[in-house]
Amino acid sequence: MSIERLKKINKITQEISKDLPIRADKRKTRLFIDNEYFKKGYASLFRKSVTLVYCVLAMYANKKTQTCFPSIETIMKESGIKRRNSIVDSSRVLESYNIVTIFRSKGLNPNIYSLLDPSVWKEPNSINVDTVLKNKNRPETVSENQPQQYQNQPPNSIPTDTRNHISKSYNEISNENKNPNKEALEKMRIFMEKLKKDSKIP
Repeated sequence: MSIERLKKINKITQEISKDLPIRADKRKTRLFIDNEYFKKGYASLFRKSVTLVYCVLAMYANKKTQTCFPSIETIMKESGIKRRNSIVDSSRVLESYNIVTIFRSKGLNPNIYSLLDPSVWKEPNSINVDTVLKNKNRPETVSENQPQQYQNQPPNSIPTDTRNHISKSYNEISNENKNPNKEALEKMRIFMEKLKKDSKIP
């Protein structure tokens, strides 16, 4: 398409939209999905449930830390997915492709999800998704709780119980050394220290 034609189309769209209640170009409550998720074919490769889970995680992710901790019930409610196992399987697929990192907690504590940069994602079709779903040797622990969380919620607005759950989960991960990603653990440690500082936790 020529530059002149693009300019003409752009002018027409501006005329059409000027009297319409179009979306604002910036909103604090708007989630964002990296273009690579669609351009590189992840959305077409994965089951629809995987993309739905990813969208929910993106909605709840803190704008600065890109970290969230919705319970599995919250993800089910927001995505419309009826089966708990579908949530677990979808999370596992996202994790296997390095699209998210999951810091797993125990008991009723929520898991912590960190959305990663596209530069570290594994290429589409580099992993057999069916193999990932069949490989369930590592137990998945999910939360029965439903902590309220929003995309741009500042660290010091997180409920005390939830902060304690996060801190306990991080300590368990560190002590048991189950996650080999030392760099990710270090980042989580820094995040927890900042959380405590901002929240004035003694």
